[in-house]
Amino acid sequence: MRALVIAGPAVTHLMLMAPLAWALRAAGDDILVAGPPDIAGAAAAAGLSTFVLGDDHREVERWRRRPPPDPSGEPPWAFFREEWRDRAGRLGPRCRELIRDWRPDLLITDPLEFLALSAGAALGIPVVQHRWGLDRIGGARMHHMREALGELATPALVLDPCPPAVRVPDVPEGAPISAIPSNGIGSQPAWARRRERSRRLCLSVGNRTLRMGGMPMLRAAVDAAAALPDTETVVTIDQPSRAALGPVPDSIRLVDPVPLDLFLGTCDAVVQHGGWGTAFTALAFGLPQIVLPLFPYSAEVADRMAAAGVGPAVDPAEGTPAIAEAVRAVLDVDRYRAAAGTVRREMELMPSPAEVTETLRSLL
Repeated sequence: MRALVIAGPAVTHLMLMAPLAWALRAAGDDILVAGPPDIAGAAAAAGLSTFVLGDDHREVERWRRRPPPDPSGEPPWAFFREEWRDRAGRLGPRCRELIRDWRPDLLITDPLEFLALSAGAALGIPVVQHRWGLDRIGGARMHHMREALGELATPALVLDPCPPAVRVPDVPEGAPISAIPSNGIGSQPAWARRRERSRRLCLSVGNRTLRMGGMPMLRAAVDAAAALPDTETVVTIDQPSRAALGPVPDSIRLVDPVPLDLFLGTCDAVVQHGGWGTAFTALAFGLPQIVLPLFPYSAEVADRMAAAGVGPAVDPAEGTPAIAEAVRAVLDVDRYRAAAGTVRREMELMPSPAEVTETLRSLL
């Protein structure tokens, strides 16, 4: 079988699909990943063959230009329809040319990436969607995509990595697939093996969140963590962002972005920006977590983590005192760790990517 993975818009969405791509490759299938330069780079680093399709810088600018959230919570559909049409005009022909040349039997894609749905409908190729998380508005998004773009393929299968405690009843059920921690490839740093204090906290907000206005939230979280007694806080942050963050005390360890699964086993809790990839990785280690949401999609992550009992809900606008109180709670209150352990066991019972490969072959 030949499978083309069309990934976007974020690297973290690709990384949730990477274990399935590895499983298919290990079973002897041919895999190619198509996406913007940052996604293609991450795929290549993960040992997957790639094809550059799109421009990651343009995608970031698109999100910066989006209108402010509607008070009702309704997504800005008119804005999205305009962007979808623009992107289809720029990338649609190249995507179809790639498919005609490479001739895949199956397209695997993120629910936010419509290029596979458009090409699948035009070329008669089955499409599998791999959710990055809850995807509560998936049905409404498909309606608006069809309104903007015309004919789109109906997914032959929707894979859902959400464990039962995280799901909500109003989201259509998908085929379960276990979320295997996949945060990129790297070498475990020496500091990861040595805890200098009795407790260790991971603070990870993602480079894209920082580029989209997340630095004040990170500063508030760092100040909250600095006030914790006998606690080392590992902050993943790239070099350009460190100057904007400013000085930090000795209890704060600033490190270059590193795969979280290389050191989360040494941590007691996670504070994060609201990425499903980070959420699933923390849950796979049975760690309580606090989500500091800046955007509607990250607020959804915060709501589901709170509903599953793995951490209290926190509005980052409340600043350092509220964040500090929440962090003390997840470190000191046993019920958060117990709930995270329950979700971890649920994830371990879900079908592995290797088990799902046979289901994908049955679609052909």
